[in-house]
Amino acid sequence: MCASFAVKYTKVPLSNADLLARWQAKGLAISNVVDAERALSFIGYFRLRGYAVPVMNTTQAGRVFHPGTRFEDILARYEFDRELRRITLSQLERIEVAVRTVISNQMSMQYGPFWYLNHPAQVLQEQGI
Repeated sequence: MCASFAVKYTKVPLSNADLLARWQAKGLAISNVVDAERALSFIGYFRLRGYAVPVMNTTQAGRVFHPGTRFEDILARYEFDRELRRITLSQLERIEVAVRTVISNQMSMQYGPFWYLNHPAQVLQEQGI
């Protein structure tokens, strides 16, 4: 244990079955417990929890799920976000390649094909970097 860690963490870890039971007690419908446990095993409770919070209401007793919320709804939100992230990063990669190509082409025309090796100090100075 790290000596500089001053706060004592007292919560005990819960199994995936216990975590799902906790959500069920808060009103979440789980049609296939085995599939839900598998999802928690590979995705993680705390990652899925971020997708669960928007479909919960805060009461005096704590958070509860909106009536009719299913585990599949939370998983669908996660899968949508995952696909959106994949598409976004794919397009971002295209932009990155295009920008690097334009920079490389422009610098090569001004300083030669090995501008990044031959003249780095000159290039940086001229660019004000």
